[in-house]
Amino acid sequence: MDDLSICMRCGFCQAKCPVFEETKQEPSTARGRIAIINSLFKGETEPSSGVMRRVFECNLCGRCKEACPAGVDTIEIFLEGRRRLQKNTPIKRRLAYNIIEHPRLLSLGGNMGFVLGLRDLKITKPTIHKVENPKMKVVFFPGCLGKHFLKDLVQSSIEVLELNNIEVKLVDEDCCGAPLYLSGADERANTLARKNIEKIKAAGADVIVTACPTCKSGLERYPRLFKGEENSEIKKFFERVYEISEFLEEVGHTPPKTKINKTITHHEACHTRNNAALIKSTQSMMNGIHGPRLVELSNPSSCCGFGGFFMLDNPEISRELKRKKIDDIKSTEAQTVLTSCPGCIMFIGRALKGSGIRVQHPIQLLREAYKKESII
Repeated sequence: MDDLSICMRCGFCQAKCPVFEETKQEPSTARGRIAIINSLFKGETEPSSGVMRRVFECNLCGRCKEACPAGVDTIEIFLEGRRRLQKNTPIKRRLAYNIIEHPRLLSLGGNMGFVLGLRDLKITKPTIHKVENPKMKVVFFPGCLGKHFLKDLVQSSIEVLELNNIEVKLVDEDCCGAPLYLSGADERANTLARKNIEKIKAAGADVIVTACPTCKSGLERYPRLFKGEENSEIKKFFERVYEISEFLEEVGHTPPKTKINKTITHHEACHTRNNAALIKSTQSMMNGIHGPRLVELSNPSSCCGFGGFFMLDNPEISRELKRKKIDDIKSTEAQTVLTSCPGCIMFIGRALKGSGIRVQHPIQLLREAYKKESII
């Protein structure tokens, strides 16, 4: 990879890396990780458990890529390193892969989530209503966490779309594959992608909408799996994938009139923060809800410690990142934390359990405003 030789080892990445901030160890920086991967590629280093730990000791937040004056694509280097290490994947991670790949295991995980207090069972299956003369038809892609854990988020999304004259179609989707792709398990991710492509195409909708920025990035990757004429067809179909806030900003939505009297704060999830359009649309949606008082976090874009499989691979670092995020949230005295990432909603929500502070997707706050007007 050309970018391996571009790295100047200047250290600008060090100041931005949340993992280095916790470990204070050079191999935890982007330049340290690049040096390890470069040595691995050259055959100078064996794929040991230590190498595995360093290559996966990263939440892929992208801050190092932003900070790099040479424009090194650090994320792609890390992903290629992970691809090369798939044969050395430990059992714990392989088990996690298997759960992601099998819907029944994910469903069982959702039921366990109820036992652990991560979700409730009040909503068992999303309710979809017929929309007369819809202006658009969309496939709503719930994603793993929405489908199996955060069912109120899925229902809120459907109701808001329908209220705005959008016909919603649900598909019995598999995981988008992003957790596997971001772990370097491309073949496994591609298998899931191909299943989803057929299901989504069969739904016959105009666009694809999701309430998960990670799913958005995962779905947008699908055309890269194909070549030639087939690629052109898939690319055309998947060129319109939207996070729901982004979608409603583009097509327009009815602004709520009822005032919501509460104090809110906003956690910028990594996959949202790395996309300027998503940040803009999320802020626009929050600003369009009348009444809430926004109190900014001191560090709104700091990682909460979830990072998908990151929390499994690096539990101690994850706990410390979470502690800092929770302290920051509590310092605002907000009643509600808004974030567009289902993973962050679950992770932060679990940490705040019993505090009286709610964690919601902005679309859930919009639905709450609509409900106060009795128009849902």
